[in-house]
Amino acid sequence: MYMKFKILITSFLFTLSLFSCTKEKENQESGQKSEEPGQSTTAAVKSVKMWKAVVDDLRVREKPELNGKVILKVPYGTLMDDLNDKTPYETEVELQGVKTKAPWIKIRTRQGQEGWVHGAAVVICDVYTSLYQTTPQDTMMVTPFNQALSKLPLDQPESMGKAVEEWVSFTNGKPVTVADFAMIKLMEFGRKITDTSWEWKQLKDFSESENKGLWVEKPEWHANMDYNDYTRNLARNGLVLDSEEGMTFVQTDPAFLLRKAGDRVSPAMKAYLALEEDEVKKRVAGDGGLTVSAKELARRTVEWEKFNRQYPGFTGFLISENYFRWGLCTLITGLDNTPAFNYDDQLLNDEFKEAYEWVIANHPDTKTGKAVKEIYDILKREGMKSGPEHQKSSKKLQATYGNLEIL
Repeated sequence: MYMKFKILITSFLFTLSLFSCTKEKENQESGQKSEEPGQSTTAAVKSVKMWKAVVDDLRVREKPELNGKVILKVPYGTLMDDLNDKTPYETEVELQGVKTKAPWIKIRTRQGQEGWVHGAAVVICDVYTSLYQTTPQDTMMVTPFNQALSKLPLDQPESMGKAVEEWVSFTNGKPVTVADFAMIKLMEFGRKITDTSWEWKQLKDFSESENKGLWVEKPEWHANMDYNDYTRNLARNGLVLDSEEGMTFVQTDPAFLLRKAGDRVSPAMKAYLALEEDEVKKRVAGDGGLTVSAKELARRTVEWEKFNRQYPGFTGFLISENYFRWGLCTLITGLDNTPAFNYDDQLLNDEFKEAYEWVIANHPDTKTGKAVKEIYDILKREGMKSGPEHQKSSKKLQATYGNLEIL
């Protein structure tokens, strides 16, 4: 489960190249100086508010009333523009067995059709877009680095070490925006290494013959990289071992990248790599369940949320935002092998109850704290069981935070 999430996270790395840019050329043309080391003018990522359908076949009506003509029906998850208009009155409807009152919301579909939808059938959410368009000059700026990476084979750990050396050489004297962008490309290369490491013959042979006693017990769940010559070589090249479902593979080591980055990257990139180091050292989930406590999951979710709030223009914002969203949705629902609610009686698991109370008490003003409090207040009314009202609220929160929408 968690490996699928990590792959999803890194799939954004290519997308990030469309959202990351530098103003170096623009500054040169206007006579401005490039930024000094430590400054960051990374292209900001902005969000717009849009309505998302949280029911199947949502009816878009010509007039804001139940007998209004249905213009069209849209599927679950459809995004619609907010026209900043709603009725001063509420209409009661029954959704998923629960009677709910809400005003009518005026929307416009992405195809330009305007109409009204019932407020209980939609949820407002942030949809992300870039503040600037990537120019050919922006892309070309890291072309030499990309070309150097493309020549490195993916079936040996030394390639990651050489890639890091290339990054150090390439970023020498470059502004932090370029260094950040190149770091994203370096991490993208690291994912290619990770994806192919499952098939490395040397790693397979090592896994079958050498790994007894290698793995550190809970709560670390990572390998002792000083185990022997092979693991020490991996460590020298910025790689660490991990294991899931009986498979051994490598991951890039954020701590290694952080040491190499020095003062060449922005404060945001430094903070991001530090959080990634935490994820690698004590990964939060695996084999369909949590490998940390629900309270630890809550703490990390809050940390990612705070990071995103502090660095909204971070080059890798789409990745860090998805970490937060995944954490919050998992905190609300749990995982298959670590459910938030007992399978037999649907009561809230004691571990998640403790996590909810911790978030509410310590981080009430965060998105995480507010979402958890909404769920927890409903559960208290329903005897700490997952009832109709809780399920409806949970589904809405998952619709809001479950997927990172990108225009």
